[in-house]
Amino acid sequence: MRVLVFAGTHLRHLHFFQKLFELDLDFSAIVMQREDSLPPAPEWATEGDRALFDRHFRERALVENKYFGHANNGDLFGTMPTLNVSPETLNSPTTVSFLREQNPDAVVVFGSDLIKGQLLDELPEFSINLHLGLSPWYRGAATLFWPFYFLEPNYSGATFHKITSSPDAGAILHQSVPPLDSGDGIHDVAAKTVTTATEEFTVLLDQFSGGKRCELTNQTAQGKLFSRYDFKPAHLRMIYERFDNDIVREFLEGKLSVRQPKLITAV
Repeated sequence: MRVLVFAGTHLRHLHFFQKLFELDLDFSAIVMQREDSLPPAPEWATEGDRALFDRHFRERALVENKYFGHANNGDLFGTMPTLNVSPETLNSPTTVSFLREQNPDAVVVFGSDLIKGQLLDELPEFSINLHLGLSPWYRGAATLFWPFYFLEPNYSGATFHKITSSPDAGAILHQSVPPLDSGDGIHDVAAKTVTTATEEFTVLLDQFSGGKRCELTNQTAQGKLFSRYDFKPAHLRMIYERFDNDIVREFLEGKLSVRQPKLITAV
């Protein structure tokens, strides 16, 4: 089975594909360079909010290093046909040509920008995106942050769905949520979301390569599509000043949301 992956370059993306590449399949890759994992705080934010912003992303880097190690692009993709792209060249004719050359049976996406236009049209039938968020409740950007802001950390999870022209709106193959433990902070839950999704999808892809039928479920429930412009540094006050990054413990003690997601699972 020939599998083409569209990969980002953050540690979470590299961890996912490192595990996937352990399967005995014929892989090729399109790797999109992502933004710095330690972004600068907006100049217009208050001094206190800039401090929270810096803390948030600094702690994310520390937690992801703990969970995912220090994989790098060269080691991971160096043994397979690979095209390196930027966000500007992701949907270019060069990328379309590379896709045609590889002629994959399946495509798996995690970490690249939205696939559009002719590139989208050229994808094979089995083309699945890993969205870090539970669709349709949390779609778009920062969808592992918003469940904490809205005090329902149990809605932190991952959705594997068919790739469509609309963000995170395709029919769902599988969803997963990580175990929540007292003492988990927001970044621990995000990292555990990735590791849980990685373990489960590796099993699924192995089964599908062996001939298991792929069943998809259309999204019907209502949710929200978050833009990257929705997130403001001031939102971090809820996480760190009001709850001292201890929202999971409050939830497990029954002090917060009682709503539970109804997951679509294929494992």
